[in-house]
Amino acid sequence: MPETVRLRGIGWDHPRCMAPLRASIDDYRRLEPGVEVSWEARSLFEFGEGNFHELLQYDLIVFDHPYCGQVARERSMLDLAQLLTADEQAGFASDSLGPCWASYHAEGGIWGLPLDAAGQVSSYRPDLMERFGWQVPQTLDAVFELATAAHHEGLYLGWPWVPTDAICTFLTLCASAGFPVSRDRTSFPGRADAALVLDAMQRLAGAAHPASASWNPIRCYDHMSSADDVAYVPYAFGYTNYSRADRSKKLRYCDIPGLAAATPAGAVLGGAGLGISSASRHPGAALDYARFLCSTDYQAGAYVRNGGQPASRAAWTAPVNDDLTSGFFAGTRKTLEQAYLRPTFDGYIPHFREAGQRIVACLKGEAGVHDTADLLREDYFSR
Repeated sequence: MPETVRLRGIGWDHPRCMAPLRASIDDYRRLEPGVEVSWEARSLFEFGEGNFHELLQYDLIVFDHPYCGQVARERSMLDLAQLLTADEQAGFASDSLGPCWASYHAEGGIWGLPLDAAGQVSSYRPDLMERFGWQVPQTLDAVFELATAAHHEGLYLGWPWVPTDAICTFLTLCASAGFPVSRDRTSFPGRADAALVLDAMQRLAGAAHPASASWNPIRCYDHMSSADDVAYVPYAFGYTNYSRADRSKKLRYCDIPGLAAATPAGAVLGGAGLGISSASRHPGAALDYARFLCSTDYQAGAYVRNGGQPASRAAWTAPVNDDLTSGFFAGTRKTLEQAYLRPTFDGYIPHFREAGQRIVACLKGEAGVHDTADLLREDYFSR
């Protein structure tokens, strides 16, 4: 009998990621009985900012696209541009939600298949908004008006601003306002523009729930779907898990407010790609399984049913998936389609870590907005 091929993969520790991956094991085994797949998890922080080299022991790696520049230099994952046919690449491009497919391209290579799609979106508790007759804000000024109204009723905005989410909101607001941080280290918002964004973020921090400084999106949504004191979140990465039918206090998700105008453009693209370690002993089998997971049919069907948040446009436009998630996909699709891609140049991840810490210090009042703007710009160009 032929030897069983055993593939090991690593994702990040939340049902949005792990539930559909683990559910896919039996589905794939029925198609390929000679392939066994196992999945392990790491923390959300490690997914976004951790040491990539520790992952190369795995065959399959779920990763964040800003690592692509480092991966391209080190060739630590297989270049899928050399392995996918032209028709396959065209198929992924045509089924990509917004810039998801493009986000895994760097230095002439393709370092992952689009597996999961997310962006900074808005969310709210529909029961609380309806109780007080509040409307979903379309601009940041309207967000602050809602915050004032909420405070009068003993409620708050929610806004996760641990360092990772603080830098992502900075990037979102810069892009939304028309002065995005360039992907290729050629331009950074000027001092006045960056300070304008940081000032708005200080106002958000002052209006948000007191625990917001310790929240990432998961902690924020866990609180929001259990307590009754957060009505609305303007900017945080979306999770369909909190808008599904098994939640007694379901959240609704919608497009982001613009910094000045009512536009959903400029939200930071998140999500995850699926790459193959260059150290894999079974690269062919790993690629076949990756094709299966990221195929339109699987993404639009079992992947969503098992708790996933796919990167396939077909999945996002299927009415049955909106029914499963209280309108999550239709409610946020414009934001994702017009999302901003973070830089992927080699050296960006260290800047991302440093910038998040500097912005949090500014939000806490430990540094001024203009000094912080100068330091962010200097660090960006020094990497």
